[in-house]
Amino acid sequence: MTTSQDSELTLEKVKEGEYKIIPSRQAEECPFGAEFGWKVLHIRQEGLNFLAIHKPNGDVMWTMELTTNNEEKCEEQQMMMGQEEP
Repeated sequence: MTTSQDSELTLEKVKEGEYKIIPSRQAEECPFGAEFGWKVLHIRQEGLNFLAIHKPNGDVMWTMELTTNNEEKCEEQQMMMGQEEP
């Protein structure tokens, strides 16, 4: 997915609601000062959806509210990647 700051965040599902950051074909460095392999949680709270990047010690170092617009972009990018050859 690409954020509003044009940073690309590529996630791999670990289990329901939990992901890890993996290297991207578009970005050589991990965005937001994070590192590859760090945990990202999908949080649903008070009718809102967020992604939260956690440091290895469990501290949250970055969050993003998922809006209808960026959720649709994320789904589109996932579909496109699934259709592309490696």
